[in-house]
Amino acid sequence: ATTEIYTLSLHDALPIYYSGNKQKLALDIKEYLDHNYKSVTGNKELADIFGYVPAYLRDVFRSKYEKSPMEYLQELRLECARKMLAQELKLPVKEIARAVGFNDALYLSKVFRRKFGITPSEYRNQVKNNET
Repeated sequence: ATTEIYTLSLHDALPIYYSGNKQKLALDIKEYLDHNYKSVTGNKELADIFGYVPAYLRDVFRSKYEKSPMEYLQELRLECARKMLAQELKLPVKEIARAVGFNDALYLSKVFRRKFGITPSEYRNQVKNNET
């Protein structure tokens, strides 16, 4: 008689760990994004890490936070950029974009304007003017 040994990789075990606990999964995704916002590349990365297809992760996250993981990630990056613009007055916008996970300053400017109604440079000028 032969004995077969089954091993479960961590990747395969994660769906079992989260089985029936969507709130915990959503919270862990949020915590992962909070700690790795500078480097997260997208839904596929989350799927690889958590062991579920992107659509399922998006649905679970949205059910708890009312936004997709990528929407949350963009808001987090924008808030970090806003803080850096106010605190690091000499750091170029291009460097701030890179520091918070945006690939380029033009994209940061576009989404920053959409969210806050002004460009990063205009925001920084407002902060400077308020300090004087």
